[in-house]
Amino acid sequence: MKKGPQYFAGLAAALAFISGWLGLSAAPATDQSNAPVTAFVGARIIDGTGKTPIENATLVVRNGRIEAAGTSVKVPSGAQRIDASGKTIVPGLASAHSHVLAIDQMDRFARYGITTFMRLGGDDQVKMRDELRAEKGPFTHSRLFIAGHIVVAMTPEDARKDVDRDAAEKVDIVKFRLDDQLGHGAKMSPDVYAAIFDEAKKKNLRVAVHVVTLADAKAVLKLGAKMIAHSVRDMDIDDETIALLKKNNAAYCPTFTRELSVFAYAEKPVFLSDPFLLKNGDKAEITKVQDPGFMAMVQKDPGAHNGTKSTFRLLCGT
Repeated sequence: MKKGPQYFAGLAAALAFISGWLGLSAAPATDQSNAPVTAFVGARIIDGTGKTPIENATLVVRNGRIEAAGTSVKVPSGAQRIDASGKTIVPGLASAHSHVLAIDQMDRFARYGITTFMRLGGDDQVKMRDELRAEKGPFTHSRLFIAGHIVVAMTPEDARKDVDRDAAEKVDIVKFRLDDQLGHGAKMSPDVYAAIFDEAKKKNLRVAVHVVTLADAKAVLKLGAKMIAHSVRDMDIDDETIALLKKNNAAYCPTFTRELSVFAYAEKPVFLSDPFLLKNGDKAEITKVQDPGFMAMVQKDPGAHNGTKSTFRLLCGT
């Protein structure tokens, strides 16, 4: 039976620190600390390595860290015991490309089990990152990695300055767009984005690129791109592109749900009836997308039709 987000949401938020717990799977739980202890009992545990799930297991968390997990783990005396029968515990999920406008949205990500995400562009990112790093006490939100200000320069000289600014702000990756927005804008020229790669290399920074065509994807991969953001939409990925991705050890993030979002609201999608979404989602946004007028607008939007074709091709390989 397919499990919805509510199936493990309560556990996912509690286990935001789950990365790296695998090495503890056979370790015994101990009573050597007075720190708060919680034991999740009877769960299915999936460790994310591809190994067979551990059925009817116990996972012990002490002072915010996983202490032990497995079928032979005993619950320490005095621990808070949580019945996790019928539930599945998984490592925290990671979103490679998400956009948030406020820290409380990061709390929502965590409630959905997404404990780490990359925000690829935005002028307020550095401020948000610094505010998060200054926080004390227990955390309820996801970890944040940022690209900082998107490089939008039109000359090689300005491109280098933009990369230098990102480097000074200690971003995790540099991002630029190689896209003419379906003919509504000007595409960055090769000499400009070549300068971005050159300067980023000098600053020991990786580069992510928003692309929509296969030719552009190949061009930036040949210059050393470490991430292709969004999907190639004009033709199928070929062997040369795959080889370039492997050579660069680069990530390809197709953002399937972004493509879905441009047409899914032409009528009310099934997920808008999901209890967990209705409880935790942005109430204003939920109301907006359920409005018949909004649905009619999506139905007439040319971009929605383009998104439908693009997503169908990506999901079905046609």
